[in-house]
Amino acid sequence: MQSKYKKCFLNLLLLSISVLFSIGILEIYAINFLKIPYYTLDSNFTVLDDELTRGYKVNDEKIGFLPGPEWFGREGILGCQNGREYLKNKKAALKIVILGDSVIQNRYLEKSLKFILKDMHYEIFNAGIGAYNTMQEAYYLKEHIAVPFNILILGFCLNDFEPPYTIIIANNKEKFARNLFEPLGHVNPFLFRNSALYRYFKIRTINLLKKEEIWSKEAVLKNKDVKEGLQGILKYCDSKNAKLFVIIYPHLESYRKDSFLEAAHEKIIEILNELKINFLDLHEVYKNYDYKNLIQNQQDTCHPNFYADFIAAREFLNRFYSQLGLTKEYIANSNNLSFDQSALEGFEKSNSSR
Repeated sequence: MQSKYKKCFLNLLLLSISVLFSIGILEIYAINFLKIPYYTLDSNFTVLDDELTRGYKVNDEKIGFLPGPEWFGREGILGCQNGREYLKNKKAALKIVILGDSVIQNRYLEKSLKFILKDMHYEIFNAGIGAYNTMQEAYYLKEHIAVPFNILILGFCLNDFEPPYTIIIANNKEKFARNLFEPLGHVNPFLFRNSALYRYFKIRTINLLKKEEIWSKEAVLKNKDVKEGLQGILKYCDSKNAKLFVIIYPHLESYRKDSFLEAAHEKIIEILNELKINFLDLHEVYKNYDYKNLIQNQQDTCHPNFYADFIAAREFLNRFYSQLGLTKEYIANSNNLSFDQSALEGFEKSNSSR
């Protein structure tokens, strides 16, 4: 009887070894011969591709891309990555870093805060990098921002739930691409990153069976990068005894019921409440204004104009003034400031050495 069980066990062991060996051979084959792309390329990336050509952005294996050597100056790569040499007011009560994507990179929020806080001792650094998502921002903060800070403001856009941009080689030329499957809800992120065979069959089956679901709001919102990125940013701020605030930037349009924008808006509020992170929801603020007065152009509802960010800066300071060490009287006086773009630009120019 024992011999029978022993024989059965040996057969199962042999079968298991054979299966694992076969998978190993197929994995080697997949790595070398089944290198199908799992990203998308389209004409929307041409602006980003131009930045590659100009040396404004460069490839990075870990987070997709980084600011390049041509992105210089206090408001560029050096301001954050070599921050101490740019720190003019070392006794500043407020040392603020504003982190985010192209909405922050536009510098409207930064300039508005500088204008409103003009009578305070402060330092403000802009770490906005166009096309970054939350996970990339978390890596950049931890590994590349050298400037000391006690306040971090993170600008969150609803498209941060979508997969990140990375740089790939296409037709012997570097180009920006967006990953389609990492780590959307249809795949196991660990296996997808580490197994070419798993990647091949998952992409094939998803293309055949669930093609219409790849960009559905359900799939995109299963992306764990946003929550993991926010957890990483919060942990890093805690280690630096810095306060974290998030500003939620909505798309400046009316959300259709059950749309991706509505679902993404609800999801980010759920995550921020769960992580107990202070946030300002500009969707609630901007609803009181005519959207056409807040956008840069009619075709782009994602990027607010200068006026919209002036509203955001004023609302942010009104909401969190006590946590920023400001007085109620100072905020009350600052609320009397009216938006004047030429005045803000003139102030920025005259104080460019700050």
